[in-house]
Amino acid sequence: AHFSVILQNQTDQSLLLHAGLRATNAKLLTSQTNQQAVGYSIVIQPSKRAALRFPVTTIHSGIARF
Repeated sequence: AHFSVILQNQTDQSLLLHAGLRATNAKLLTSQTNQQAVGYSIVIQPSKRAALRFPVTTIHSGIARF
């Protein structure tokens, strides 16, 4: 599964943005094992948007929180 986020730059300048995700009862699929938080740094050009996808899987049945 993926947790998706859309970031939009509504300014007339490029923006350096930092986006992160922390989860409980969900494992973030990264190159590092047992990581409960992950983040990205991205530059978004003026009047543009970008989609970030965080690959996740559940740890146990029940409710996962992000």
